[in-house]
Amino acid sequence: MDQNNAHIQGKGKRVVKFVLKPILWLLTLSFTFIFLLIFLLQFPEIQTYITGKVTHYLSDKTHSKVELKSVNISFPRSVEIQELYLEDQQKDTLLYVHNLKVELNLWDLLSKKIVLHHVELNTATAHIKRSLHDTAFNFDFILNALSKPKQEAAVKADTASTPLEFSLNTIALHSVYFTYHDAFTGNNADVSIGNFETEFETFDLAKKKIKIKTVALNKTNITFNQNESYAAPKLNTPGKPFDYTIALNSLELADINANYHNSV
Repeated sequence: MDQNNAHIQGKGKRVVKFVLKPILWLLTLSFTFIFLLIFLLQFPEIQTYITGKVTHYLSDKTHSKVELKSVNISFPRSVEIQELYLEDQQKDTLLYVHNLKVELNLWDLLSKKIVLHHVELNTATAHIKRSLHDTAFNFDFILNALSKPKQEAAVKADTASTPLEFSLNTIALHSVYFTYHDAFTGNNADVSIGNFETEFETFDLAKKKIKIKTVALNKTNITFNQNESYAAPKLNTPGKPFDYTIALNSLELADINANYHNSV
């Protein structure tokens, strides 16, 4: 009886070893590949190669001009892009970014978390517009090109996993120019931001709670013009209530010019 038990135990150990050995090899190879990829991404030549591939893909997909000078990944602490340029279908500037740096912990993505410790944007221009007889904005072609078919999206939605947790700590904007010209609704805005800095004490979208510690804005010009709207009037149906809790502790404003004009 003891001999049979010993024989069964020995056979069981061999089966366990037979099963565990390839699993351990796969795990070892997987971690080796990940760390090798991380190591290679630290070289400018590799980053330049990947940048070229991504730029070429986006340009072909959207049938528009897409330029990106460089993407610098300092794993796992930060991601920085230099000289991003996007054109709309009329070959006008849609977006230009001189420098964008995001400080985060890329390992958090494995835990389905996106924690942006600091976002800094230096010298950027964005132009959003819509013509009088068009319901689409000048950036919609990008969303349409990159969006998935409705059937595939529906299947994905049914099998969707837990959404990512998102949080944000600080934002800094320097020399940012933004225009919004909507001839269809008659709303036009031009915003030129010299310096904008804000720090969040709490930024929890899941709980709908945002507590801002400080906001500092200076050297900023804002112009808003409201003209006749050609959009169909909205029905007086009740919308969803805005149930976010937003609090602000400190606000600093300096050298701000704001103009509003209504010609309706």
